[in-house]
Amino acid sequence: MIVIPPVAVTNARLTGSNVTEDDYPEWDIATSYSADEYVIVISGDGTFYNNIYRSVNDGNTGNKPWEDNVDSPVNWNYIGKINRWKMFELIRNTQTINDSLIDVQITPMTRISSVALFNLQAEQVRCWMEVDSEIVYDKTINLLVRTVVTWSDYFFKPFVFQKACFFEDLPPFSQAIIHVEISRNSGDVKCGGLVIGNRVYLGSTEARAESDALNFSTVERNEFGDTTLVPRRTIPKTSQRVFTDKNLINRLIDVRSDLNAVPAVWSALDDPTDGYFNALFILGFYRKFRISAGHPEHALIDLELEEI
Repeated sequence: MIVIPPVAVTNARLTGSNVTEDDYPEWDIATSYSADEYVIVISGDGTFYNNIYRSVNDGNTGNKPWEDNVDSPVNWNYIGKINRWKMFELIRNTQTINDSLIDVQITPMTRISSVALFNLQAEQVRCWMEVDSEIVYDKTINLLVRTVVTWSDYFFKPFVFQKACFFEDLPPFSQAIIHVEISRNSGDVKCGGLVIGNRVYLGSTEARAESDALNFSTVERNEFGDTTLVPRRTIPKTSQRVFTDKNLINRLIDVRSDLNAVPAVWSALDDPTDGYFNALFILGFYRKFRISAGHPEHALIDLELEEI
């Protein structure tokens, strides 16, 4: 079992992207905006925002969107991140969308050992690392998959997109540049989360880990027995027990504290080719992180995780 606490991808770290920043016109201090008119703010007063805002009132002139109260807006209502930055906003379930290719370059300015991607719609992902203009790591993962059980499946079952992938073995150079290409031959490419960081070993996942989901759909019947179905999102969640060495406990207590209400990448299995891997691979937060000191040399961790 590992966890990857995220290293924030900031404007300083995102040193290249082919996704344009033209969702809406950029806010201008001299322009009068009508109600329900949208603008983007890349930066203001020396701070980067990369946000979309919607005007609350007509005649909205000279009011800085980033100064409005998010919970009770007077002039500008915060909508979310612009398209380029949605894949890096881990506290929301949003996607960056681009035609055929999303190509980003990240300069972490610190050591990075892992890259994880979630909520994907693409045919392949390539990740490579460059140090002093030399490529020291290069790996491509094919996302078009199908499970074949019968001969009929082999000939007729369609391919589907794998929703997540994981590059877990990047060499931890301190001055590296990381490139990620998410691509398909035609159509929109989508990415709901790109996380960089360093994996932390928690222990060995015991058998009988569980994958479940919170279902927010509603099913109602009237007095005649007729059914009204309203499909809504399901939120994956997992529960697992981890067997670990007692010498790791202080470190794990620090991880528990650092990741309190913080999204992170959690993987119950080490092998991405394992059939159970995707079911127990999650970008989310913990609901339970209980450490049981029931053995002289080892401890048990009960983890309950929920997707963001």
